[in-house]
Amino acid sequence: TCGARANAGHGPNTGLNGPTGVFIDAANDEIVVGNWGNHSITVYDRTAAGDAAPIRVLTSDFGGPAVGFGNPDFSARVGFRPSQKWNFGLSASDSAYFRSEAQATLPRGRDIDDYRELLLGQDASFAWHHLQLWAEFYEARFQVPRVGNADTFAYYFEAKYKFTPQLFGALRWNQQLFGTVSDGEGDNIHWSQDLGRVDIAAGYRFTSHTQLKLQYSFQKETSGLGNDNHLVAAQFTLRF
Repeated sequence: TCGARANAGHGPNTGLNGPTGVFIDAANDEIVVGNWGNHSITVYDRTAAGDAAPIRVLTSDFGGPAVGFGNPDFSARVGFRPSQKWNFGLSASDSAYFRSEAQATLPRGRDIDDYRELLLGQDASFAWHHLQLWAEFYEARFQVPRVGNADTFAYYFEAKYKFTPQLFGALRWNQQLFGTVSDGEGDNIHWSQDLGRVDIAAGYRFTSHTQLKLQYSFQKETSGLGNDNHLVAAQFTLRF
């Protein structure tokens, strides 16, 4: 996503929550989005735009399933604003990420509360005249049965500049890196493929009620070697 921290589609019905990856399923004419904010995958019709609802949602409840008081989640956040220009924040959470149905699949004597997701987050923002900058970093560790710790690190940098009161441009770089786990044969392998994406957007506000935004996104080797993704999107917003 790029430009005022908005998405190519945005609104309460989209289900987007900190999107970090976009995949175009050309065979089924669908757009698949990975959401870091609630650890879900939302799927849309390829022509969807604006406040379009997903046609289906996949989730593993990494954000904390409803497993009762026996498996509590712990979350905390601290913010610091040293001046009008700068904002800083630190976040942390510790939660069980398995659903209760997974209990039967765990090793004997183990409970779903024995396998936790540990998440640390840092964020910073800067605003000065027509320039705005944002950055966020996330480190996560999943305690996986029979595997051990699966680590991942994700971050983004975004810049937005208002050339005129109506015209703005924005640039965003996103990346998610995956650690290694044992392959069971004495070697270590990456538990998923590293992802990187760049977004470039320009927007023009015609009136206080109408705006046009154009966006180009490139993601390298989304699903395999040579499987690069190019996304071009146009969005026209009409506010009532």
